[in-house]
Amino acid sequence: VEENDIIILDRGFRDSLGVLKSIGIDVAMPSFLGPKQNQSDVQDANNSRFVTILRWVVESVNARIKRFKSFNQVIPNSLLPYVQDFIYIVAALLNCFHVSMVTPSPNDDETVRRMNSLRTQNNTLQIFLTNYNLARNSIWN
Repeated sequence: VEENDIIILDRGFRDSLGVLKSIGIDVAMPSFLGPKQNQSDVQDANNSRFVTILRWVVESVNARIKRFKSFNQVIPNSLLPYVQDFIYIVAALLNCFHVSMVTPSPNDDETVRRMNSLRTQNNTLQIFLTNYNLARNSIWN
């Protein structure tokens, strides 16, 4: 991990956020609903979708690793000292015999621009409903 790196995590790491931030690691994670909150606000929802789009690569690699029987089940504690070596071997096999998960494309820059523009986009339906006072269920008859 180098300075200015951002680690993209899933919600399973929520208990580790404090520790990661305290040692100076920036993290990106889908947001959580607060207490008595039925849905995320527009910005939180956009950021969550953005992180989820980026996470698919990680999840795809995890799926490839879990095709190996040893990593498709609970690993016994007695094997923990060797797990890193096993992962290196599996990663080497996958890198050697599988096609790349992501290949560079001339459209990559445009895709990044589009993702960033969608990330900051407003919810036009919500604005319309609010402007015309249609957001309450009692209005709809």
